Amino acid sequence: MSLSKENISLNFDQYTSNSNQETESFMDISPCMSKSASSYSSETRQQKIDKYLVTYQEMPSSECLEVFREQQKSNYLKNLIRSFNRFILDEGDSVIIECLDIYQKKCAQFRQQFKKFIKRRNINNSLVKDLILNDRFGILFKYYLEVYAVDWLKQSLKIVDVRYHIFYIVFLLRSYSDSSLLDTIKFYSK
Repeated sequence: MSLSKENISLNFDQYTSNSNQETESFMDISPCMSKSASSYSSETRQQKIDKYLVTYQEMPSSECLEVFREQQKSNYLKNLIRSFNRFILDEGDSVIIECLDIYQKKCAQFRQQFKKFIKRRNINNSLVKDLILNDRFGILFKYYLEVYAVDWLKQSLKIVDVRYHIFYIVFLLRSYSDSSLLDTIKFYSK
């Protein structure tokens, strides 16, 4: 049986003309429906993130550079750095932080030294380069990008444009192995 627009509107009109009691019972279940709708939208968000992740991982370096040059003056890097900062100072697993620290310091000492490292710099492209090139914090930043960054993006509903955040995650991970990508990150000095 095929439904036309007229049949659908007739069915809807019949539904809306029902008694107030039936309408009230519908209102009782509408919160349940909205919950399932929101979980559906988060599933599509996760699917988009996974799709972008695969797309950008398979992208050749030359195309990566073109996309990066187009998006270089955006806040995507700042969002990633702020998220990494929160991970280190607030949310990070202290055992992992201690294990990945090349100096094997306690987590509290590591966090204090990281806070000092970040405090001396503005959150910009220069900081990203410094993090990647830093022997001590670069290891943990790479680990964060590999393991936690995508999960942070999936959970963060404030971020609307996940596409370029995923791109920057993949780009930064590639820059660990390909120094020519790291050289394309521009920063301005006074």
